[in-house]
Amino acid sequence: MESIDTEIYEDPGKRDQRGRRLLGADEWARILERYDQSGLTQAAFCRREGLRYGTLVAWLGRRRKNGGVLAGRLPDKPVFQELSVSSHAGTEGKFGLEVRLPDATLLRGSCASELARLVQLLRD
Repeated sequence: MESIDTEIYEDPGKRDQRGRRLLGADEWARILERYDQSGLTQAAFCRREGLRYGTLVAWLGRRRKNGGVLAGRLPDKPVFQELSVSSHAGTEGKFGLEVRLPDATLLRGSCASELARLVQLLRD
């Protein structure tokens, strides 16, 4: 009679009370990248990967809400936009306009169009 040797490997990752493996934001970012490249529907991708449909939808919603970035992950490259603000003769230190953003950031300037452009760039 032939014998078969087997090993049981227990994944040391975090698990919930039911024993299901919990994935972190970095792992979900990789899963969502695979989903984006798959061309499959959400349901088909979940069947192929063995994921719960509701969990995939929740992580897609998180990513969308955070501007395409999952919590705990930084974008690959920061995006900068150059903006030059000119000062007009005699207006140094005199700001006629102030814009206070919802996060309490205060912008001061003397040219409405330059302040509007700066606000637009900060929102993007």
